[in-house]
Amino acid sequence: MRPVILPLLVSICSLLLGAGQAAAATGILEVETNASGAMVYIDGQMVGEAPILEMVSAGRHSVRVERPGFAPFEQRVTVKADTSVQLKANLLRLDPALEVRIDVEGAEVFLDGRSLGKGREVSLDPAEVGNYELRVEHEVFGTWRGKVRLEAGSVTPVELKLRGSLGSVTIHSDPEGARVFFDGMDYGPTPTTIDPVKAGNHSLKLSAEGKALVFKQVVVGPGKAVTVDVEMVEAGGELVVRPSVKAAQVFVDGVLIGPGKQELQQVKPGRYSVRVAAAGYVDFLDEVEVEEGKKTQLSARLEGFTYQKQSNARLVGGPPSAGADVVRKPGFWAAIAGGVGAAVGISLAVALSADSSDDEPGVVGVPQPPTDLAFTLP
Repeated sequence: MRPVILPLLVSICSLLLGAGQAAAATGILEVETNASGAMVYIDGQMVGEAPILEMVSAGRHSVRVERPGFAPFEQRVTVKADTSVQLKANLLRLDPALEVRIDVEGAEVFLDGRSLGKGREVSLDPAEVGNYELRVEHEVFGTWRGKVRLEAGSVTPVELKLRGSLGSVTIHSDPEGARVFFDGMDYGPTPTTIDPVKAGNHSLKLSAEGKALVFKQVVVGPGKAVTVDVEMVEAGGELVVRPSVKAAQVFVDGVLIGPGKQELQQVKPGRYSVRVAAAGYVDFLDEVEVEEGKKTQLSARLEGFTYQKQSNARLVGGPPSAGADVVRKPGFWAAIAGGVGAAVGISLAVALSADSSDDEPGVVGVPQPPTDLAFTLP
C-alpha cells in the first residue's frame, strides 16, 4: 500500500507547486486617459487615478475608467508574464465644462454669484447646460462681467486680460537682500515683484550694507512683465552735483535724489545721466562717468526763460519789430476803418514798409483788412 501512496503524494505536490508558479507570473498594465481626474478600475477594484502603472498577474483583465461628466470606458486586455501593456482610454464628454484663464494672479471667479475659486486658471467640470453670468474680481485690477453659454459635450474657454496696459517689474540682485526703492517707495529686500506698474519710465535705487549704491531707470511697456537683474559691488565712486539754483531738484538716471547740492558716496561705477530741474528754468541735462575710488563733480548752471535782447538766441518766432508792433494794434486798424466813410471815392496806393520782407527773420507780416483806403506806414 505504501509504495502506491507515495507517488500519489508527489504528484499532488507537483501540481500544487506548478499552480503556485503560474500564479506568481506577473506583468505591467499602464492606463492613460484624455480626461484628467478619471479613476481606473481593474477587475472591478479601484486602483487609482489615471495615468497609472499597475503590476497585475499574467492573464486576462477587465479595465474600466470613469469620470463624472464622461461616458465610462471599459475594455478587456491580456497581460503576459514579464511584459507591459499600454491602454489609452478615450472618454467621451457628455456634460459641458467651463475653463477660465486670467492674466493676473489672485483673481476670483464667480458663476451666477457662486465662487469657483481663485487663480490664473479656474474651471468647473462637469457643469450643467445653460446661460450663466460670469464675474471675475481682483483687488487691484478691478471687476469683469460677462455672459457665457455652456453646451453639452463641449468645454467653453474664457480668456481674460485684466491687466490691460499695466505691467510688472521683478527685481533680483546678486547677492540677494538689497533694499529696493522704486519710484521713491520702499519695497523691501530683493528678490521682489512690483505689480501692477503703469507703463512708462520708472526710477530704481538699490542699497545694501557694504555695497555701492545702484541707480537705474526702468522702462515698462504696456502690459509687459520686466525683469531687472543687478550685480551689487563693494567699491564705488563719489558723485557731487552743484546746481546754480538752490531749490533745483537733482535726478540721477531718473531717480530723484533731492534739492540743492548733492554728494553721493559709494555710487556703483558706470555712466549716469544727470538732470537738474527748477521752476522757471530750462532743465539742465548731462552725462557723467563715475569711477571706482574717484570723485566726479558736476556744476549745473540753469538758464532762466527770460528773453535777452542782446542775445542772438531767440524764442520761437523771434523778437517783434517796431513796425510789426504798430500793425498788430487793433486800435490802429479801427482808426483807419473810421476814416473810410469820410473818404468815399478816394483811392490811394497801398504800400507797406519794406521791413515786411519775408526774407528777414524775426519780422512778422500782418495781412491788411479789406479797405479802399491807402496808407503808408511812417
